[in-house]
Amino acid sequence: MGSDLAHHNGEFRASIHRVLPRLIYPNPIDPSSSTPLPTYVFLHILCNDSTIKPYYNIATMGTETGVQHNLKEAEKAIEKLIGLMRVMMGHDDSDKDVVEFFPKYANSWKALNW
Repeated sequence: MGSDLAHHNGEFRASIHRVLPRLIYPNPIDPSSSTPLPTYVFLHILCNDSTIKPYYNIATMGTETGVQHNLKEAEKAIEKLIGLMRVMMGHDDSDKDVVEFFPKYANSWKALNW
């Protein structure tokens, strides 16, 4: 679990382990459409123009500092995080239908195929 290592999933996704899909369905621009949205539509607004690099960089407020104490160490920590198989951040409920939460234990995560 990542806790406060990052503040948004976009700081470690996409990655070579979790590639942005070629097509996005349901279509986020027109949810009633049966036509998926091609990912290339978003490439120009991503900070790294890539389907395998994180969407966002760590916020620095125009200097080498920001909400983190040490930018270089924060960047290294996120690089390590990207290499993990499953990432769960504090306040991230995207896995709420997959994993069990407190007060239940997560000790059997591998046996439960989380």
